[in-house]
Amino acid sequence: NKMKTTRVSNDHKSLCPPGKDEGNLNNPSGITIHPVTSNIYITDSLNHRVQIFDHDGNFISTFTNDVIMHEPCGICIFEGRVFITQNPGHYVMVFEEDGTFIHRFGSHGESSPGKFVHPYDIEIDKTNGDIYVCDLFNDRIQIYSRDYYFKTMFKSKFTIRPHNIKIIDQELYILSQTSLGELHHISEDSLCVTTLVTNLSNPISFDIDKDGNFVVLQYYSCRSFEVFSREGNLLKSVEVGVGGMPRALMVDFKDRVWVVSKDTQSCLRIY
Repeated sequence: NKMKTTRVSNDHKSLCPPGKDEGNLNNPSGITIHPVTSNIYITDSLNHRVQIFDHDGNFISTFTNDVIMHEPCGICIFEGRVFITQNPGHYVMVFEEDGTFIHRFGSHGESSPGKFVHPYDIEIDKTNGDIYVCDLFNDRIQIYSRDYYFKTMFKSKFTIRPHNIKIIDQELYILSQTSLGELHHISEDSLCVTTLVTNLSNPISFDIDKDGNFVVLQYYSCRSFEVFSREGNLLKSVEVGVGGMPRALMVDFKDRVWVVSKDTQSCLRIY
């Protein structure tokens, strides 16, 4: 398919200038949507907090934890709990929606189960509550029970630098920074891998839109997100600014694409 390019100046909303005040962001690293309220939760990494916005991008509230929250990264919400990866601390934090601390698990280390080296993204299997963690520099995916106990892990050439993971309609997808930069579909037993999109430039985040297309965020040289069909054909490329580094994206219930960036002008854009 012929590529269509949408310029950043077209049809987008710019929010959240860089800074420390409420509603400002400093190197945001993760974004997710609340499945009931549609509020948006963003890990405001270098401000060491989580900020919550409504579905139009208006600031609502923030929460942090001075003891354990330092540069939060990946984030997801399940059954009233907010799961957040602590990248430099090498563990996972669990909070109530209002920021009340519940639990933490994991520690720094290689090879052993329950050990992380920069856990990056996190996802929940909504059928059983299992917790999937991208163990970035151990090049593997670790899986925990809903009660935070280690269950299993898998590692292969397809999980090199796993940056993003999604479970959609009971199907598992992993975005990895292999030498080619690839998006994979992983079978339930982790034995069968289908490469859906390849030759990506430093892919860091992805989601799936209402039509089942893959929306993939690339950073460094590209600073754009691309939309690919289920067959891997490029449908559209959208530039996301030249003032910084895009870090994560999310597709909301209205099929809008939210992009958070380390930026000198706007750290949150809605397309």
